[in-house]
Amino acid sequence: MAQAPDAEPEPFRRKLSLGIDVSGPVMHLLQPETLSQSVSLDLELQPNLMAAFEAGMAHFRVDNPSTQYTVSGQFFRIGANYNLLQENPKLRDDQIFALLRYSFGMNTHQAPVISVENPYWGPISHSFDKLQYGAHWAEVGLGLRTRLFHHFFVGWNIRVSFMLARTGDLQVKPYYFSGFGRNTGNTKFGFQYFLYYRLPTK
Repeated sequence: MAQAPDAEPEPFRRKLSLGIDVSGPVMHLLQPETLSQSVSLDLELQPNLMAAFEAGMAHFRVDNPSTQYTVSGQFFRIGANYNLLQENPKLRDDQIFALLRYSFGMNTHQAPVISVENPYWGPISHSFDKLQYGAHWAEVGLGLRTRLFHHFFVGWNIRVSFMLARTGDLQVKPYYFSGFGRNTGNTKFGFQYFLYYRLPTK
C-alpha cells in the first residue's frame, strides 16, 4: 500500500509585532516618584530570529520641603530575540526566547531646591539648573510570549543590564537614568510585562 506523501512545510512569512509595556504604569502605583513607559516592535527576519526595537520615556521626581528634584528622559534599545522553541512546530505561535540589546538614554535633571541640615550652621540650600547627561548599556535576558486570542499575545521578560558608559554633564551626579534605573551601580535586574499585537500576514 503506497504511503501518503509528507505534507510540504508552510512557507516562511515574516511576522511583525507591536507591543506596549504595561509594567511601568503598574510600578508607578507602587513607586509614585517613578514613571516609565515604552513600546516595542519586532520583525522575524528568519525562522526563530527576530530583530527588536524599543523606545520609551521616563520621569523621576522628588518633591518635599527639603528637596525638589526632577529627571526626564528618553531611551532606545535595539537588538534581537531568538526563539528557543524552534524544535516544536506545534508551539510556533508561542515563544521562549533569549534577548540581547544595545541601549542608550538621554536625560535632563534639575533641582530648584536642595536643603541640607548642618548641625553647626543650620540648613544650607543648594540648587542647579537643567543639565543634560546620558548613558549606554547592554542587556541580556530571557522572555516568554504566548497567544491570548487571534492576533493578540501576552509576554514577560527578565533582563540584566550592564552599564557601559555615562556621558554628558556629570558635574552633579545623576540619581536616575531613563531605561536603566537608579544610579546605584553598574548592574541592574529588570522585569517587563508586555501586551502584543501581531499584524496579520497572508
